[in-house]
Amino acid sequence: MPPRYSIVIPTRNRADLLKLAVRTVIAQSFDDYEVLVSDNASADHTAQVIASFRDSRIRSVRTPTSLVMPESWAFALSHARGEYVMFLCDDDALHPRALASIDAVANQTNADVIYWRWCHYQHADWSGSAGQDIFSFGPPFSDRVFNVNAERLLECAYDMRLSHNANVPRMLNTAVHRSAIDRAREGSNGLGAQAPAANGIFRPASPDWAAMVALCAHAKRMAFLDAPLLVAGACAQSIGASATRRDEAARAYLRDIRARYPNLILPATTATLHCWMAQVFMQCAADMKLPGKAVNSVHMLGLAGQELAEWDRIGVRTDDLRAEFEHAVNELRIEDQEEVARIICGKIVLFSEEFLGTEVKCRVLGNGARVVEGGQAKAEGFESIVDFAVGIDQW
Repeated sequence: MPPRYSIVIPTRNRADLLKLAVRTVIAQSFDDYEVLVSDNASADHTAQVIASFRDSRIRSVRTPTSLVMPESWAFALSHARGEYVMFLCDDDALHPRALASIDAVANQTNADVIYWRWCHYQHADWSGSAGQDIFSFGPPFSDRVFNVNAERLLECAYDMRLSHNANVPRMLNTAVHRSAIDRAREGSNGLGAQAPAANGIFRPASPDWAAMVALCAHAKRMAFLDAPLLVAGACAQSIGASATRRDEAARAYLRDIRARYPNLILPATTATLHCWMAQVFMQCAADMKLPGKAVNSVHMLGLAGQELAEWDRIGVRTDDLRAEFEHAVNELRIEDQEEVARIICGKIVLFSEEFLGTEVKCRVLGNGARVVEGGQAKAEGFESIVDFAVGIDQW
């Protein structure tokens, strides 16, 4: 009999991080799950780390060759056996009652896509301005469950009214029922000869954002739990986190993606995180033949300008990006150029959560609304991200 949940952990040459992520999974209070570690042709001691747990719930698969991220994730997904499937990055961690909470939402809502909030942790080797061994919690969380209007969420995405940290289902914070996965695969045209058949959900350059589009297009019911069940880690090797500062991990990844997919659909400029979000939205619209879905390029360029300004402020080099960005803006109509300028200076605020619908009358964690004073906590007295995940109820 298949497990209720598959927790899929794609990994490559990050054995020490993998060990921490797996520890947070086997600390779960809910027991009906498998841990599927998908080793993307690692050359380090990943196999030894997996074997060291001696836990029958943990199994592993290995790609025959090194794959780029969308294909690695597709390979991993194809081996999951659970009724619900969720992904966990090897630099992230789970709340110890994550599965119990998710299962309560599944039973009470019958949703085929369930997702939750995340908070952020800067590992000891993270060199960002926020510091090392720091948790960033964001705004207060309510512990409430909401219905989600998937069609409205897609509208917000293509209108570029989602931040790169938006509370949306991106597979890394999402449990997806097998039926929704099958519908997403069947409804996909893929990328032709450039991508494997299993890649109906994950597209370049950002497989997590591509998953959001695919799930919104094919979910029957979507629910959001406003509680931080995921700790998203940032370390020197983190691709997503390093993209916020143009660090080498992200730049190397994008070089690999463009080499693997030379025919990617690209926006006028691909300078920033929001531009790469727009890129994958454009790719999904073309591959999935989504009617009427076109990216709002004015909003995209406004957000790109905000990111460039922030990079300048913190000392990240942007001179190599400016010409392309300014050329894209100059191609707009005058009134659109003025709107871009207003977005950059903050006179227009785009981000929206209007896709959140009615509250579902159920309690999951049961602790009510909570806030961390100052929005951050120092990791004093803790040894790793694992200890924070296990100590999450103290927040």
